[in-house]
Amino acid sequence: NLPTVPANCVVYQAGSDNGVYLGTDAGVYYRDDNLTDWVDYSNGLPFARVMELEINPLANRLRAATYGRSMWESDLYGLGCLDDLVLAGPLSGTQLIEANNTIISTNTITAGADITFSAGVSITLNSGFNTVLGSVFNAVMDGCTSGKVHATPISGTYEPPIVAPLAGEAGPIEGFEVSNFPNPFRNRTWVSYKLADAAPVRIEVYNMAAQRVAILVDEPHQDAGVYTVSFQASSLPAGQYIARFIAGNHVSYLKMAQLQ
Repeated sequence: NLPTVPANCVVYQAGSDNGVYLGTDAGVYYRDDNLTDWVDYSNGLPFARVMELEINPLANRLRAATYGRSMWESDLYGLGCLDDLVLAGPLSGTQLIEANNTIISTNTITAGADITFSAGVSITLNSGFNTVLGSVFNAVMDGCTSGKVHATPISGTYEPPIVAPLAGEAGPIEGFEVSNFPNPFRNRTWVSYKLADAAPVRIEVYNMAAQRVAILVDEPHQDAGVYTVSFQASSLPAGQYIARFIAGNHVSYLKMAQLQ
């Protein structure tokens, strides 16, 4: 049941039931061994040509780069609904965000957005929650009913709305800047990070199969400042790697690529 439009990209979900995501001129489609045909997986996406797809195995998210309509992301197929959500950051576009139990939000609903929260027990709008003139916001006590996930837009390199379980990670770190040079690299790259405030710091590196391949830093306390560490990868195969930076209760990610 695929539309008669060009298919531009495909990505395989490792560790799944042979799950495959297909990017077309009419959005994203998905199929695995449990399905008899392709299913439309473009929830929340604008009607746009999808040029590139990428899976972030650490966050269990699918990213889609579109032609002229920016970059978007959503949960992977079949992850289901989280029990509790803590939300922060800007929300735009048309989105349905669901939780089985509770949603706690300090979001800003941007102009032109149409956002609906649905939870089974409670929805809490904390100090800092704001709706901009020209936006639409609804809160309903209906739990998870759609059975499908909805995409959210990404602004810049990687600044999606922060979505995490209540006991999970608190999202991108304010005042924590990270980079590496060179990137791409061969055998070794230098990872630099800036702490605005003192914090315990741990830096781990994962391959695209979500296997940890290195621990670069594991310090119970580091003062505010700029730090540089070496990632020695001469024994590792060429490919994509993700550095996971943990400062206190906050987490950020950096994508790196090793050449042949």
